[in-house]
Amino acid sequence: MKGRLPYLLLLTCALLVTSVVAQKPLEPVSNDYHLPDSDWMKNWSRRRPAAEPRVVTKGVLATAEADRLTYAGFLSQKNTGLVRLLPRQVSNSKFYRPATLKINGGGAYYSFANLSHEYGFGSDLELATTVIIHGRDEQPPEHHFLVGFAGADFGLLTNIGDVPIESISPKDPSGEFLLNYKPPSAEQRAHCEQRMLGVGIKYAGQTYASRAEIQMNSTYLLRSINYGISDVLVAFRVVRQDADESVTIAWKLLKDFNRPTLDRNSRPDPNFKCPIR
Repeated sequence: MKGRLPYLLLLTCALLVTSVVAQKPLEPVSNDYHLPDSDWMKNWSRRRPAAEPRVVTKGVLATAEADRLTYAGFLSQKNTGLVRLLPRQVSNSKFYRPATLKINGGGAYYSFANLSHEYGFGSDLELATTVIIHGRDEQPPEHHFLVGFAGADFGLLTNIGDVPIESISPKDPSGEFLLNYKPPSAEQRAHCEQRMLGVGIKYAGQTYASRAEIQMNSTYLLRSINYGISDVLVAFRVVRQDADESVTIAWKLLKDFNRPTLDRNSRPDPNFKCPIR
């Protein structure tokens, strides 16, 4: 693909949305209790959190020594890291575990732009939780990756399979769609992109969505757009899933784009029809 890729490419994929939905098996009756923390808006007025080490070696978020040794060569490169994500806790679930980490978001979120787990400053990835209920019985929760958490912010996630993360570069053909994607500046269109990615779209045989299943030894590409804050393209690979349901990923920042802006004063276009209501 050459030249600029406008955001309208997502809209040209609209006819494919139905096929993506049809191919996805229905889940058990479930309720995704993911909600932004109630005080997240207050955090915007605070200073950005201090950057964490690219590899945390102490405390609750410490990564396993075996993983640090395995990826030592990779981690010696710039713009790389090893991150442990704790599962998002659901307070009204019988599987709820009290937070062991006293930061906003409880360690379930990460910002590749800020190098921080703390939620409320433009997070790029979440280890999200879905509570599953069969009849009156609550089953053990399921976890997945999620992007796009507040306002019109959104992101695109795709699993490119068992590809060594060391081989991924900003010019890798598998990331061409995400590299050339242009986020809309009109709020109406941003919310439309957000809704479409909640369902999933296909482009050149690859599925892109705001949510992705967790698969060991798989590499993912992520484009996370936080209006007024950051816009990043990242490759990450799942290297560990622990018994406490935490997930460790090795990551590489492929591109740090200019800060995206959203025109909140733009008037809605009466002729614009979003394929997803």
